[in-house]
Amino acid sequence: MATASDGSRCRARTDDGDRCERTAQDDGFCYQHGPDDPTVDEADGDEETGASEETDGDEETEDGSNDDRSVERGPLVEVRERVVANAAGLVGHPLDNVVAITSRDEGWTATVEVVERTAVPDTQDILGRYELLLDDSPVVTEYRRVGRSRRGDTEQEEQL
Repeated sequence: MATASDGSRCRARTDDGDRCERTAQDDGFCYQHGPDDPTVDEADGDEETGASEETDGDEETEDGSNDDRSVERGPLVEVRERVVANAAGLVGHPLDNVVAITSRDEGWTATVEVVERTAVPDTQDILGRYELLLDDSPVVTEYRRVGRSRRGDTEQEEQL
């Protein structure tokens, strides 16, 4: 078994996200890991091991999983980001969820839920459902409340 002459560590990660402590072989991995191992840390690639520093476009999140949201960055993602950034301030309550986003001829419609009143237990929170209209920019041009319900209610759009 050949090992790396410089005593470098294996490029793979353990299940808890820490770097493998074993000494790397010439290919950059220990006897237990290899280039096809799902725990391989691609960001640690270098020319000596023959690993590529290029990625397939996926970004790694803090928990080590791949974040596919950056792959298909398009107008829908931009609209969602705009809604998330502005809904709470516009409506005056904390944003709980983006329920729907649909394209219209003249822009977009987004439906969000905000927490209008907190309660204990939280299943009794009062949620307001709001519809936001956005133009093609996307800038919010109009909003209105379309319903209210308790968080724990399973009925669609129950009015309080």
